[in-house]
Amino acid sequence: WVVLFLIFTLLTYLTQFQSPLYYLWGFRNNFRFYAAFLAFAAFLTMDDMAGFLKLFDRLFWLNVAVSLIQYFVFGIEQDFLGGIFGSEKGCNGYTNIYFLIVITKSVVFYLQKQETGRACISKCLAVLLVGALAELKFFFVEFLLVIALASLFTKFTWRKLLVIAGGILAVLLGAALLAILFPTFRGWFTLEY
Repeated sequence: WVVLFLIFTLLTYLTQFQSPLYYLWGFRNNFRFYAAFLAFAAFLTMDDMAGFLKLFDRLFWLNVAVSLIQYFVFGIEQDFLGGIFGSEKGCNGYTNIYFLIVITKSVVFYLQKQETGRACISKCLAVLLVGALAELKFFFVEFLLVIALASLFTKFTWRKLLVIAGGILAVLLGAALLAILFPTFRGWFTLEY
């Protein structure tokens, strides 16, 4: 897919001919992530990945604390609320991706009895709270998708049933908080919207 995308960009460049520097800048912006992804897949060991997940867990609560300070002390909200990722417009997108990594790991580890229920629940509540403060509307859908996929790929247990029920309840509470904090988004999660 990456090679096909590269061919597509070259063909588009040849038919729309623009400055070579413009193409190189776009190439750098888009393909550096593919290069990094392929390098990580090829060269990281399981121990390296476990180390990264531990680091993400350690930074998680720092990110939540910074996000809460940004919101309650400095009045930073919506697209500008990024926690450890800063306070520039759109920085909450990085928070979104970071939260997806942490929550996916937490839910899967909980379902495999490698993490406590208290740790998993506290992380889920924290990400949904910060998600509401940062106006990460789509994160609520992604959160449910993480729970659904984690449930599909693990065997049935009572833990799984608890995760599904708790996840649905938590998303409903987070969506309600979002609507309270930002009334313009009231009804955003309805089918009519």
